[in-house]
Amino acid sequence: QPRPKPPAAKISSGAEEDAKFREIRRGLQVWLKVVATFHQVETMALLREWLLHAPAEEVDEALTALLKKDESASWSTCAIEDEVCDCPSGKIRYGHPETKWLTKNKKTLRCTLGTFNNQDVAVGMLKSCQCYQEIGPDGGVGGLRAMATSAPDGAKDPSPRNKMPGAAEKQPAFAVPRRDEAARGWLWERTQEVARWFTEHATGAQLLSASRVFVWLDNTQMAAKVSTVVAKASAAAVAKAARTCADGSPVDVKRCPSCGEVFCRAGCLQKPALQEAAEQKAPSPPKPRRELCAGAIVLERLWSCDSSTARRPSADHPHAQAQFVLEKAVQGICDDNAAHMRKQLHVYLECDFLDNYMRWTSDQSEWIDEAFVTYVGGSKGSTYEWQAINLVRSIAVFSTRPVIVVVFGHEFVPPAVWFSMPNVIVYRMLNGVPFISFNFNKLRAMISSRVRVGIQLDTDQMVAPGIDDLFRGTRREINEYYPF
Repeated sequence: QPRPKPPAAKISSGAEEDAKFREIRRGLQVWLKVVATFHQVETMALLREWLLHAPAEEVDEALTALLKKDESASWSTCAIEDEVCDCPSGKIRYGHPETKWLTKNKKTLRCTLGTFNNQDVAVGMLKSCQCYQEIGPDGGVGGLRAMATSAPDGAKDPSPRNKMPGAAEKQPAFAVPRRDEAARGWLWERTQEVARWFTEHATGAQLLSASRVFVWLDNTQMAAKVSTVVAKASAAAVAKAARTCADGSPVDVKRCPSCGEVFCRAGCLQKPALQEAAEQKAPSPPKPRRELCAGAIVLERLWSCDSSTARRPSADHPHAQAQFVLEKAVQGICDDNAAHMRKQLHVYLECDFLDNYMRWTSDQSEWIDEAFVTYVGGSKGSTYEWQAINLVRSIAVFSTRPVIVVVFGHEFVPPAVWFSMPNVIVYRMLNGVPFISFNFNKLRAMISSRVRVGIQLDTDQMVAPGIDDLFRGTRREINEYYPF
């Protein structure tokens, strides 16, 4: 359906208007490519989806309401301790975002403890002063124009981030296939894509909405909160454009990422995918790889205690020994007469990540030589989801290896940003045995991921440059002589 044409932006006219919009576009390009965090880039990507599915005037009106609800949105840092704060509105506050604030009505003051009657609201912490300035229709325009003029003239790409530390690292002797090159740099490409839309395709009115979100993010420095608010506010507009299922019924956006801007197979099921998959019998012998996830299948069972249906490496493959050791290790569980114990080792591939699974595995073996492994559960949009997003994002930036995310239970919905990342593979397993800690699933994830040399990470961790060196250490130390 064609969207209504957005109204023209109501700032100035003629050549002056054109100059302003050129500077806003340029400022957004510089900020997105050089300054913004990846989480801020994702927030702007959500705003783009909103602007693509709703008139800019409607989005701007909604932003006005959202900004009024967020008490911190209109406060921007004007000075840190012992500096002078100049504030046109004459409303300044002093303190720390993790404690409290003290307010004075002055246009200029020195940001010191003495100025605020020696009342220390954050003992031992560096305090700052903030100036109140309501984010109106032109909010953020000044900041973006200043950023535009500070960038080098004629620079086609102001980003210094196209090469990361470790990009020229030597590959180990076992030679990971060059398919890993797609993983490094994906987030930079994502940043370029978002910046390109705002600088080449956005209308004037859409640019003004982007300017307001820019200053909102800059003021609060809380991209996770802002992106959640933007996602919820845009849900209705985005959901209207959600794809339909094969039978013509609408996709259930509650089972798909965010607000349904990314189509997912689970949105076309009548019941949770894990429940449906667990009720089906796996084929014997296993399907050929080319038939995996055929049709509308959401979850494809890869492995279980049943050796006749499990996918195993060929007998002469180097991974055959790992398969042998794994089967010996889990024999006690597989021999248990209780069906619920045997199901603890059922491993399903999320079919939305089939391409990545095929990229990182081969016809000879569906084990992966080196990978990160993490595990997660919980509801859509939870803290655990945000943690997992940050962890996976850091791996995409600083590593050439894939990450296997093992999801437990049916509630967790893989985030939208993972769907186009080339280094993410998502497996799903049944919830653990009742009355046993969720953290026991860490061991189940490590056992069931079929990774020969791995690094297990919790979702509240992130990785840094040089992380791939740890694979060499693991390969050296975890061998046939390792006692565990």
